[in-house]
Parts: sequence; C-alpha cells; structure tokens
Amino acid sequence: MERISRKLIWLFFVSFFMVSFLGRALADSPQIMIILDASGSMYGQINGKAKIDIAKEVIHKIVPAISKEVKVGLSAYGHHRKGDCSDIEILIKPGASSRDELLSRMDNITPKGMTPIAQSIKKVTDVIKENEAETTIILVSDGKETCVPDPCGTVKSLKNSGVKFVLDVIGFDVSPEEKKQLMCIAKAGGGKYYSASDADSLLSALNSVKKEVEQKIKPAQSTKKTISIGLGKLDIEFDKNVGGSIFMLKVINKKTGKLTASKEFHNSYVPSIKFPLLSGDYEIRSFCCGIYREGVGEFIVGNVHIDKGKTTVYKPGVILLNFSKEMKYPLITAVTYEKTDEPKTTMTQKLTGGYPYCVQAPKAIMPGVYNVTVTQDRTSITVAKAIKVTEGKVVAIDIDTGFRIKKSSNNVFGYKLVKAGEKKPAIEAYKDHFRNIQFEGKYIVKPGTYDLYLFVEGVQDPLPAATGLEIKKGEVLEFDATI
Repeated sequence: MERISRKLIWLFFVSFFMVSFLGRALADSPQIMIILDASGSMYGQINGKAKIDIAKEVIHKIVPAISKEVKVGLSAYGHHRKGDCSDIEILIKPGASSRDELLSRMDNITPKGMTPIAQSIKKVTDVIKENEAETTIILVSDGKETCVPDPCGTVKSLKNSGVKFVLDVIGFDVSPEEKKQLMCIAKAGGGKYYSASDADSLLSALNSVKKEVEQKIKPAQSTKKTISIGLGKLDIEFDKNVGGSIFMLKVINKKTGKLTASKEFHNSYVPSIKFPLLSGDYEIRSFCCGIYREGVGEFIVGNVHIDKGKTTVYKPGVILLNFSKEMKYPLITAVTYEKTDEPKTTMTQKLTGGYPYCVQAPKAIMPGVYNVTVTQDRTSITVAKAIKVTEGKVVAIDIDTGFRIKKSSNNVFGYKLVKAGEKKPAIEAYKDHFRNIQFEGKYIVKPGTYDLYLFVEGVQDPLPAATGLEIKKGEVLEFDATI
C-alpha cells in the first residue's frame, strides 16, 4: 500500500507539472478573437450577394490559413433577437484549437438585431483579461454603434484597464460617417482600421491582420541556436583529361608542413575527391603511377584556403601533351614543368620501369606560367615557353613533329641528329644491348634542316649519313640507316 501511495503522489506531481507547463505555453501563444457583426444590416447586398454570406466565405478562407500556433476564437452580436443590445455571444472561446467547430458555428449565424460594438468588445476582454499574451481582436462591422453613446470612450477605458489586447477594425461597406466612428474605435483599442468594399478587399484586410499576428509567434516560441561544425570542406574537381594518372593525393598544412589528409587511387579514374579540414591554408600534391618519392612525379596541384563551415571547390589547371597520331609515345625519359612566375617551382615526371604512360600523361597542376621541357635520353627539347595555366582550364601543347630511324644495319650502334648551324645534337641515341627501342623509337624535334651522323662499329669518327634533311611541322621523318 505504501509503494502504491508513493506512485500516486509521484503521478500527481508529474501531471500537475505537465498541466502547468502546457497551460503556460498556451497562455504565451498569440491569439485572435473575431467579433462578427450579425446585425440586420448584414443582409444588405454587394453585387447581388448578402454581406453576411460574403463575410462567412472570406472567414472560411482565412481561418484555416492562420498558423497553428495562433489560437482563434469567435464572437457575434445581433444574431438572436431584434432590438436587444445584450444579444452578444462568445461562440468559441479564445485559445480553442478546433477551427472546424468555429466555422460550423459561424455558418449557423443569422443576422437579426442591433449593433452593440462596445459591449461586445467588453465581453471579449472579460474572457481574455487573465491572458499573459496579447490578444488581437478583429471587429468586422458594416455600421456604427447603436447601443452605447460613446463607444470610443468605452474601448479606451478597457484598453487602459490593463487587459492585453489590440483592436483592429474592418469597416465592411460603410458610409463616411460610420467609417469615422469605426476609425475612432480602432484608435482607442490601439489597433488599425481597414476599409473593405467587397470579398477581395475583406480578404486582403484579414490577411494583413493575420500577418501581423503571426509575427508575434517567434517571441512565444523557444529560441533556436545553430552551431556549425568547426570544419570546412575541400572539394577537388579534376578535369576528365587527368584520367587515371594520379596514384596518390596529399593535402599538407602549409603552416605546420604536416600531412593532413591523403588518398590512394591506384591509377583509377579520379573525378573528384572531398576532404574535411580545419580552417587554414593547404597545399595539394599528387603522385603518378605509384611513384611518390621526392623529385620523381611529385606535383603541386594547388594551394587553397579553407574556412570553417564552408566548402571550398578547387579545380586544378591541366597541362596536356597533345601527341599527334604519328607521334604517340615518343622516347621521353622525363618531362620538366618549370613554373617561372612567383613562387618559382620545378616539377619533373621521370620514366620508371620502361612504362611511358605516366611520364606523358596530362598533369593536374597549380595555376601559373610554365616552361615545359622534354628529356629524350641524352638530349632535351623545350616544347613550350611561358604558357599560362589557369584554374579549371586545360592547356594543350601540340607535339606533331619528329624523327626516327626506321631500320639500320647491325654494325650501326648509334646516331646523332644535328640542326644546321648548331653544335649540340637535337637527338643522340645508341642501341640498347638488349633491345633497339631507344635507337629506333620516335624523338621530338623542332621543324628545320638537319644533318644525320651514324656511329658504326670499327669506324673512329661518326659518318655523315645525310645532310640537309628538312623536317616540316606536323611531319615525322623516318630514315633508313641500312649501310
């Protein structure tokens, strides 16, 4: 019995607390009380339709549209008896939540009697006087007071009594004299006066009051505080030309120099990658084809700044060696990208394992001005000077001019191709002991006139095999070195 008693006491206190809490929440919510004129004059017509019917139709539209946080009540006068100034009824009390019932009871109103405006307002204030939140009373009337000689004075006294209300008045199809009195009543009630001459203007007036009331909802609700995560986001979007040339991506904190984030792709296609990062400045680096040691295939993709709670989208620039069909996969052993503007940086991709794809693949690279130099075994050639790379753009370097030894005698073990007027050879190549690939492969050259010298076993000096060889732009010259 003692345990049951304790449970009952606990349930009582919980119930009391919940009722008190809900009651306070309800009291703090804004409310609307509609006072509808149902005097005999509301049978008057506008465009062939009774004013009472127009008012009912408009209220049917406005009440469902009012925010759910706003409680709505309804009062009417003059709808029971003729000549009776006490014919006032609170149909739905303020704070009620059933709007369907409000509309149903309004539909049963039939205009009959007087226009006791002041007493109707007093009856409403008697009901709401304990409310902590301000109630907006909306009076919809088509005429002036018929029961109290000084309705403005009465309303002013009610306003000064401490009851928390605002009185807005809508004069519906009224004369100038009636309008003057209704404006006075609205002013005494601390509210606004609206004129309405038909259904549209009545709806507009009610909508204006609705919006003002709904603005009072926020103070009645709990405040909302949003705290954003202390991280930003880096979204790197790669151009499709980069393809699968990136083996690893690293993000380095520029302030500390430490590795912050990384991702391996194993040369699969890399469309984009996202990293969550703290605010700060970062350098993005890439490595090609599984080679990620200093000086070999390490490229600065870009420098970015990350802000807390924001996403930084970065699209690296791209340098593309655009080989013609005849110049696919020349014998390149390294490509050097020299950034000539500030800060100056040199990045080199070297050939490793005899696999040419990575050294010749498009490179995602930070914006800047570059010279691009191709190393071909013992010689090098600058294929582009001062090309400008911008974020998210691809810069193509056309490579369509070259030279190759098509075939040779067995005793020919090397050659050099020298441009007319120059001493340093454009190409110097020798046979590999295991294969002829370095000797008989394609080499990039610039258009011009060349002399060809062959190195032959047993012969002390190189032999001039051909002079005045003209190589035109877009042409790959093949030479038969059979002796």
